[in-house]
Amino acid sequence: MGNVDRETIIFDRTSGALEAPNLRSRVLVRAMQAAHKILAPVGHIGISRAHRLISRLLRPDTVTAVREGAFEFRFPSGDYYWNRLLDASWSYEPEIDVILKRFARVPFVFVDLGANFGFWSTRVAAGVYGPHKVIAVEASSYCHDGLKENMKGKDASLHHRAIDDTSGKTIPLFGERHAGFSIDETWLGSSGKQVDEVVSITIDDLLDEEKIDCAQQPVIVKLDVEGVELRALKGASRTIAGNAIFIIEDADRDAPSAAIRYALDELGMCIIHVDRDRFVELSTLEDLQRVKAQQSRIQTTGLNLLATKSPYWRDQMNADRFIEQGSS
Repeated sequence: MGNVDRETIIFDRTSGALEAPNLRSRVLVRAMQAAHKILAPVGHIGISRAHRLISRLLRPDTVTAVREGAFEFRFPSGDYYWNRLLDASWSYEPEIDVILKRFARVPFVFVDLGANFGFWSTRVAAGVYGPHKVIAVEASSYCHDGLKENMKGKDASLHHRAIDDTSGKTIPLFGERHAGFSIDETWLGSSGKQVDEVVSITIDDLLDEEKIDCAQQPVIVKLDVEGVELRALKGASRTIAGNAIFIIEDADRDAPSAAIRYALDELGMCIIHVDRDRFVELSTLEDLQRVKAQQSRIQTTGLNLLATKSPYWRDQMNADRFIEQGSS
């Protein structure tokens, strides 16, 4: 990998190779990796607290770059959230990786709503899933700075905006930790503490601004906006009517989220569960509830579901015969 920058830790997830500028940085990485593996049997519950404690003890002042082939993703070395990538055996949101690999041959535009530091935007823009344009939106100024750093030199359009049901409003952003910032102050990760102000935009207006015609251009929309997914869908009627397929995070703990219920019952969207490498259509609310009941109660993580009304995307899926009917 060449000489290590004196301010950068470099970890290759493919080979396991580590380059660190000093002993403290090497100890930091090994401690983060050990904590992640130790907590694996309990669903990694407490991993954020463990990583935060390690960072407080070692006080890193470096940046970490995680590499995997052409993909490189950078974050502050003391970050409580992204350091879990230092465990090469762990996959972040593996169902999204399955989706993007399966659709790699489709000439889609990837729209990353709630991009954070740009993990998925960076993977798509690096060509991991073939050549695709990226549009990334992030509401947090802090995260948007990280997104810009990761997307330097890539074919991408970046927006510091909040996805909502109405465009042009200046609204507060709430939260304690960057992976839970939300414009909904009642959201479980927001804590009611205001950290930022941001201007809203609807999905339809975003794609109009980008001159993306969903009637002609296939679009994959990753919708992970910390509890505001329902409002986002209400601002996406033209997009939903076009050649768009949504990856919607359902983070509700006990039942299908309001956004998923709205997509199924009110919008008539086809809902698909990604079960390892199987795609299973969920036709009823009862099917959705059965899938939710299968989630771990030790550590709840978001459930990413596909949703579409597009005959184009149904044809793409049926061509590969990878939709199964019924609950999984």
